[in-house]
Amino acid sequence: MDRKYLLLNITLLVWLFALLAWCAGASTLAQGAGLLAFASFSAFILRGLITGMFKKHKNGENPGAIVATPSPDNQHLTEIETRTVIASDVHLEGNITSSSPVYVYGSVRGDIDVKESLVNVLREGRVDGNINCQELIIDGTVTGQCTGDAVNIAENGTLTGTLAYRSLSVKQGGTFTGQAELRAPRHEKTNVVGLVSDTDTDSANKKSGEKRR
Repeated sequence: MDRKYLLLNITLLVWLFALLAWCAGASTLAQGAGLLAFASFSAFILRGLITGMFKKHKNGENPGAIVATPSPDNQHLTEIETRTVIASDVHLEGNITSSSPVYVYGSVRGDIDVKESLVNVLREGRVDGNINCQELIIDGTVTGQCTGDAVNIAENGTLTGTLAYRSLSVKQGGTFTGQAELRAPRHEKTNVVGLVSDTDTDSANKKSGEKRR
């Protein structure tokens, strides 16, 4: 028998004895047995409370514990990529603006704006609206104005409308109908004040040489 249920079993036995004494007409004996049963039950409850408090204190947090945090070098390992997913059974009407990648398995009627990220229209996906992103992959159907640095039309992709791109790839089976415009290459920005390119330096040297002559 488990020791923690010993008091409870004693309480039940004493209470049963009290009932038998009461039925037999021994009221004094029954009252005494009832008080004893009440005291035993109270001791059982009190013991359970004390044991629970002790376990809670024992398993509680240690105020002096040291919590390890990831170092900056390993911090990227704990980061979880966030993305916006339009499921295959979802039909969305409205615009999407996000800084994370957007994956379209269903249909979207509206504009998608993720300037610094990816828009991927999967095979059964459909977008009726304008798309502005950094990288665009089309394996479904897109109708509208698309702007992106890198545009890839896959085997099952169909784009109808206008396209502004810096690099374009159309695989066999993919189709594009409309007007395309090649965007100007990006100019890399620098934070160094007074930095002059080599071509500017050469032109400045030539001008100064002409003046000396």
